[in-house]
Amino acid sequence: MPAKNIAFNGSAIFKPTLFKNEFSTMFGARFNAIYRKNFSFGLGLYNLTGSDLSTEYIDEATNKKPHLEFNYYSLEFEYIFNPQDILYYSISGIIGYGNLKFALTTRKPDGSFYEPDFGSKNNLVIEPILSAGLNINSWFRISFGGGYRIMPGIVYKLGPTTFDESIFNGIVALFSMQLGSF
Repeated sequence: MPAKNIAFNGSAIFKPTLFKNEFSTMFGARFNAIYRKNFSFGLGLYNLTGSDLSTEYIDEATNKKPHLEFNYYSLEFEYIFNPQDILYYSISGIIGYGNLKFALTTRKPDGSFYEPDFGSKNNLVIEPILSAGLNINSWFRISFGGGYRIMPGIVYKLGPTTFDESIFNGIVALFSMQLGSF
């Protein structure tokens, strides 16, 4: 297999999304190997950076509600239609393994930190995505897309509130900047 059939690139990714029908943001990065310009295989890492998802639980020591932390790493597969055109389309699938938890960090009067353990849940993440992209030049692309996040079987209970897949499954938008060879 000649080396010219394989290209490598990296991406910075912004994912506006919904959790419990609330707007949230995720950022991530992906490293791809592209075979014959059409088949992309990648590894990604994503982190929830903005979410107002809360629970009814209030920590007695601080009288505050914990905040949601969610991250996952993924295997990503993509088929790119007409990759040589200025405007191209793709269909992709993300299969990821993540960690979901609620956290609370507060500084005590003595200067130490109070960080209660609310437990965490490991989970499967599946995201089918349709995208359109723009080849800016031979080493830079941008793409926009949309899909749906599926987190099958997730159940996380904190105080009186139970979070399940109906809260975490949701619409995902995607904006990607890709640098490298294509």
